[in-house]
Amino acid sequence: MEGSPSASRGPGGGPAEDGEGRARRDGGGRKPSLLARAEARTAWLLLAPTFLVLAIIAFYPFSRVVTSSFTDARFATTTQEPRFIGLANYRRLLSLTVRELPPLLDESGEQVVRNGQPQYESWVRVLPREPLRYRAVFEFSLLGKRYVLGAVTSQFVRAIWDTSVFTVIAVALETVLGMIIASR
Repeated sequence: MEGSPSASRGPGGGPAEDGEGRARRDGGGRKPSLLARAEARTAWLLLAPTFLVLAIIAFYPFSRVVTSSFTDARFATTTQEPRFIGLANYRRLLSLTVRELPPLLDESGEQVVRNGQPQYESWVRVLPREPLRYRAVFEFSLLGKRYVLGAVTSQFVRAIWDTSVFTVIAVALETVLGMIIASR
């Protein structure tokens, strides 16, 4: 009767309870056997070298990159000791501005039109140059006006934009194709 399924049942066929009214789990709440504990210990001992190598190969370089991002260190230079500058690198990396481009006017004060398209001032005249020099990421029109998105690190912002557009399109296409294949 000890090994039968009804052995852990209480009166009335319900689950057996411990002394405090809670249902017992795992065959009465027995501890793992000595063999199971030895296997678990062996598994952890066998995994330890893997975790050590992972820490050396992945976590250490990552922590160095994060800590150096708060300094003025330059890649592959040893000319001077790096100084702590806090979030200045991140402020520079993520500095964005949106400015309206004024229309390009001729001598009579009328907007210049070439090939049927109205012309606007260059972004070079509109974006700030001090204290940080902004460059155009892209220009866009909104509600009949022309704007420029400027960034100190325009290549980085453009790379983030291109990656985001690629990700949205790829995920949408994969989802649609997956739904089509799943419906067949």
